[in-house]
Amino acid sequence: MIDLKEIQRELAQAREARIAAQLAGCEVEELADILRQSHSGWARLRPARRPLPSLVEFPS
Repeated sequence: MIDLKEIQRELAQAREARIAAQLAGCEVEELADILRQSHSGWARLRPARRPLPSLVEFPS
């Protein structure tokens, strides 16, 4: 016999899991946007930086 209460519980759990997965996906997208923005900021600064002086000199 089919237990309707159990089916309702399982459906509710499935809905909660779907919502949690969607929220996690949104958080990942937000993090990816932040990383893209910070990367583009560093990329803009890269040409302006001077190279660091070499601390080790290699023989020619």
